[in-house]
Amino acid sequence: MTHPINLLKKSRLVSTVVALTLFLFVWFGYTGMKGYSPNPLTYLSCTSETGATFEDVAGWDFEAEDTSCDTLAKDEEVRVFATPTGRLKKLFARRRLVFAYDPGAPGTDGLIVRATDAKRVLISLPQVSQIFQRNQTVGEIAIDYDIRQIDYP
Repeated sequence: MTHPINLLKKSRLVSTVVALTLFLFVWFGYTGMKGYSPNPLTYLSCTSETGATFEDVAGWDFEAEDTSCDTLAKDEEVRVFATPTGRLKKLFARRRLVFAYDPGAPGTDGLIVRATDAKRVLISLPQVSQIFQRNQTVGEIAIDYDIRQIDYP
């Protein structure tokens, strides 16, 4: 027969494992949905600020996020995300990474996102140091880029 104290220890262990698993599931789900790194070391050593926002551009809202990390070296990155326009859609839709670049200097100065027609968006920048990601579409919308200078293509 199993002693009641051993059953209590097992139930505490099981509830701790279940709680930890649930926490990790929620953490990875939230960070993945919002476009953040789920790595707690990176997450804690980086600061992000919302920069420019462009609302209802061809049915999408665009948001530039300036992230600065101080891990081994200073790292600066601007990521432009898109979400469908509309309060209810924004609540359940994940942010889609459209464009990521190293600005060369802090900030999102000069970033412009505008619709050129109903199914086409133009992202303009005077200068970037390096481009990490450049998507050509978001949903059914085509994305064009006008970047005047790229330091490290």
